[in-house]
Amino acid sequence: MAAVVWLPPLHPAQLWLIPWAIATGLYLMKLFPYRTLDNKSVVLVCGSSLAFLVGTLGGERITRRRASGLSEPTAPERYAIGWAAALALGLTALLLLAFLAQAASTYGARAALVSTLTVRDAIGQGAFALTVKYVYAALAATALCGIAAATDRKNAAIWALGGLAAVGSIYFSTGRSTLVVALVVGLVAYLLARTKPLSRSRFIAGCAGVGVFAVVVFVIGGTLIGKTYANNPGIQEVSSAFTKHPRLRVLALPYEYASAPIAALDVQVDASTPWGTAHGCAAFSEECRVLHRLGLGLQGTSRIRPFTADPLPWNTYTALDVPLLDGGYLLAIPIVGLVGLVLGWLWTRARGHNVFAICAYAVLAPAAVTSSGSFNLTAPHLVGAVVIALTAIVLAAPLRRAVRRDPMPVAQF
Repeated sequence: MAAVVWLPPLHPAQLWLIPWAIATGLYLMKLFPYRTLDNKSVVLVCGSSLAFLVGTLGGERITRRRASGLSEPTAPERYAIGWAAALALGLTALLLLAFLAQAASTYGARAALVSTLTVRDAIGQGAFALTVKYVYAALAATALCGIAAATDRKNAAIWALGGLAAVGSIYFSTGRSTLVVALVVGLVAYLLARTKPLSRSRFIAGCAGVGVFAVVVFVIGGTLIGKTYANNPGIQEVSSAFTKHPRLRVLALPYEYASAPIAALDVQVDASTPWGTAHGCAAFSEECRVLHRLGLGLQGTSRIRPFTADPLPWNTYTALDVPLLDGGYLLAIPIVGLVGLVLGWLWTRARGHNVFAICAYAVLAPAAVTSSGSFNLTAPHLVGAVVIALTAIVLAAPLRRAVRRDPMPVAQF
């Protein structure tokens, strides 16, 4: 509440603290018979939230000091943002068609369009390792379309439709949570690129709207792909508020998605070591695997976590999961503080209308929004989307200049 009142809307501390407040509040309702958190887990959650807040404020302060003697950053409208958005949309369409063609040729057209269990399992097993990366391009396109809609008023509706199309395309990847991520990316990019600041009342209303959208996506999306209370014998066998009150059952799985990571975190804290075991290879899993192939003694930690035990198995452990693996419970809080420092730096640059920072912050903002569920700051789909978006901006300027022969400013970050 203090962050909402005292900090400007879309501040990274708000994006972290609001979801944690909601998730822990839902956990404390105990609609499922969750375990009680150990004191060590409570200290870790509260300490990490405080460290993240302090980190973001420190990142702001450092950036302002370094930027005090610099000239004003170039506004987004001076870049070929529309061209960059078109490039990202084109890449999204190309990879999406390849993904659907691969799925249809292997499992049939209906399975590709409905995203059946067979297709979902194949995606999880890596059968679509290349084509499913259309999601990276879709997230980049969503951010760029959001900026274009804010800065190109004449074609704002077209760019808004382009962004919605990019968000909608993610449905085929079977990731319901990624749909919510994409919506957050587009909204943050649009609101930061606008010249008119966002009011606090509209920010609160927007948060509520995103929350409702998330619940609807999980309910309707779960019905389409068969993830419902009726199809989950495990939670039916557990005595809970949902077994006693049938009318609440439609909300059982959304409630579990929001609250179960808090209880699962307590399991992970019990199993954690003081200094961690991954030593950076949990946060940078893919990079460690590359170094391992080059002969270095590093081994990337899988991003797919094991499930907790029955009767309520779960496999996400909040954003404290990776810090616990890399630094143990003694260094987890400082690691979260460093994450806050990075996002605080990006936030300050984005507020200065640096187009590169707006893109990067918009794409990484969902890492803070989903922090009560999992650690996503270095997730491949977000990092890949940042790379694609920034590359599209860099390529768009010379492309527009070549086609229209207009002088363009040199992109600087």
